[in-house]
Amino acid sequence: MKYQSKIQSEDHGTVIEQLNSTKINTKKATDETCDVTVMEQLRICLRYFNPSTRELVERIFCLCEIHSQTGETIFDVINQFLFDLERELDKKCILVGQCFDSASSVRCQAQGHIRSRINAFAFYVHCRSHLINLSVKDTLTNEFNKSYDLIHRTLVFFQESPQRHDTLKRSQIFHETSKEGSKVPSASDTRWVYHYQLADFVWTHMVSIVSALIQIHANNKDGLETANGFAIRFVNEKFIYEVGIMKIILGHAKLFLKQTESRSMTFDKFSTYLDSTTIRIENTLNEFDYEIYKQKVKECRVLLPMTHRTAHSTRSSNPINNNSNDIHIDMAIGLNDYSKKFINSTLNSINERFGQDSRIIMDNISMFTKLNDYSNEEVLKNPLLNLYFNEMYYKHKTVNHKIYERTDEPLLCFAKLEKELPQIRVLLKSANNEVKRRQEKKTINDEVCLLDILKFLSVNGNYLVPEWLKLYQILTTLPIGSNECERSFSALKRIKTKLRNNLSSTALETAAKVSVLKSNVTDDDLDDIVQHFYMYPGRAKARNIKIYKHENNGDNSTDDE
Repeated sequence: MKYQSKIQSEDHGTVIEQLNSTKINTKKATDETCDVTVMEQLRICLRYFNPSTRELVERIFCLCEIHSQTGETIFDVINQFLFDLERELDKKCILVGQCFDSASSVRCQAQGHIRSRINAFAFYVHCRSHLINLSVKDTLTNEFNKSYDLIHRTLVFFQESPQRHDTLKRSQIFHETSKEGSKVPSASDTRWVYHYQLADFVWTHMVSIVSALIQIHANNKDGLETANGFAIRFVNEKFIYEVGIMKIILGHAKLFLKQTESRSMTFDKFSTYLDSTTIRIENTLNEFDYEIYKQKVKECRVLLPMTHRTAHSTRSSNPINNNSNDIHIDMAIGLNDYSKKFINSTLNSINERFGQDSRIIMDNISMFTKLNDYSNEEVLKNPLLNLYFNEMYYKHKTVNHKIYERTDEPLLCFAKLEKELPQIRVLLKSANNEVKRRQEKKTINDEVCLLDILKFLSVNGNYLVPEWLKLYQILTTLPIGSNECERSFSALKRIKTKLRNNLSSTALETAAKVSVLKSNVTDDDLDDIVQHFYMYPGRAKARNIKIYKHENNGDNSTDDE
C-alpha cells in the first residue's frame, strides 16, 4: 500500500544515508523464529555508529522468509543481503562481528561460512542475553528444581480455574497483600530470567496463597486434594526460605538482563555489569530479611491446623510439627550454610557460561577506556589490539565436508597506531574531562565508556588519530546480543493473527519496524492511509477496515459508508 511504501522507503533511505557516513561497517545480529503463519522468519539487524548524530545505532534492516534452517541457507540469505547493500551503498562493507544464539546451525555452520567466505574478522559472539537466560535456567532446573516446580504448578493450579483465581484474589485483599487482587503471572517457556515474576509473586503473597489453598480444600471445591497437598508443602520452612533466596537471585539476573538489552550497550560496560551482578549475588544473604521470613513462617503456621490430610491421600506423608523447626537448623547459622549451595550454583553457572565465550574481548577491552593507566608497550601488546593489525586466517569445514578457507589483510596498521599513540593519550584526557563535566549534576556518575570516547573522537580525532578512531569504532560496535531481533518477534505477535495471511513480506517487515522503532504517525499520515483505503476498498475490506466519508450538501449532511 502507499503509506507502507512511504514508511519503508523513508526508513530505508535514512539507514542508507547513515551507513554511507560510517567508515567501518558493520556488525550483524541475526535470529529466526516461526511466526503464527507457520513461516520461518529470519531477521537481520545491523549495528553501527552514526557520526552525524554521534549515536550507536542498532536496528532491524531485513525480515525475510526462509525455507530451511541449515547454516548454508542462512549464509546464502545473509550473503545476498550484504551484496545488495554494498551495491546500493556503492562501497565495501566490512563485517567485523556477528551475533547469534547457540543453535548449532548458526553457532557452528552459519558463522563459519561467514568468516571463511565473507570476512575472517567477523568474530562470532554468543548473544549475551541468551547466556544470562541459560545461567538462570541452570539454577532453576538444578538446585531450585523442587521449589520452583512447586511454585509453577501451584500458580498454574490457580490460573486453570476462574473460581480458584477468584478465591486467591479475595484472600489477597483479606490479608492486605494486594488492594484489588494481583493477577497470577505466567511462566515463559524460553525466557527463564522472567521467572523472577513467579518467585516475587509467591514471596509477596505467600500467606494469601496458603489461605486460598486451605479455603479451596475446606469448601470441597474442585481440586481440593491438590490444594491440600500444595498447602502442606507451602508451609514448609525450607520452601519459604528457598523462595526468598530465589527471588533475590532472579531479581539481580533480571536487572542484569535489562542492562544488557540497551541498544547503547558496549562490551566494556557489559563486563562491568557482569562483575557487579556477580558481587550482588555473592551478597544475597546480606539482602535476605530474616525478620520477614520468620513472620511469613509464623503466619503460615497459624493457618496450618486448618489443613488435614485425607486418609487416602497419595501425597508425601512427611509429618508437619507445629512446635518444632522442620529442618532442625539454627536460624542464624544453619540457613546461611543451607543457602550457599544455591548461591554457589548460580555463580558457577555464570562463570561456566561466560567463562569461555569471547574471552579475548571480555578480558582485554577495558584497557581502552583507561589507556593512560598503561605504558606504550602494554597497550601495543594488548591481545585484542593485536588481532586487528595482523592478518586473519579462518578455515571452516561444512557438514558436507567441504573446506572453505580465507585470509584477510589487517584492518589496522600497527605503525600508524604507534605513531598516533601520544595524540590519543591527550585526546582521552580531554574526553574524560568532558564526560566528568556532563556528569557534575548527576547523583550517580557513570564511568567513561567506549561509546563516550568514540563520540568525542568522532568530532575531535578524525584527522589527528584516524587509525585509533577506526579501532574505537570497531570495539564500540561489537555485537552484544540479538535483542533487536527479539523485539521484532514481540512486535509480530502484536500484529493480529487474522491479518497476517493478507500481509506481504514487505508489509510485514514494515509493520515490525514501525512497532519496534515507535515511529510518530502524524495527522497527514493518517489522512494518507484513509485516502488510500477509500481509493482501494478491496484492500480495506481484506483488512476488516470500514471507511466512512462525510459529505456536505448545502445545509444537509449525510454519512455514507
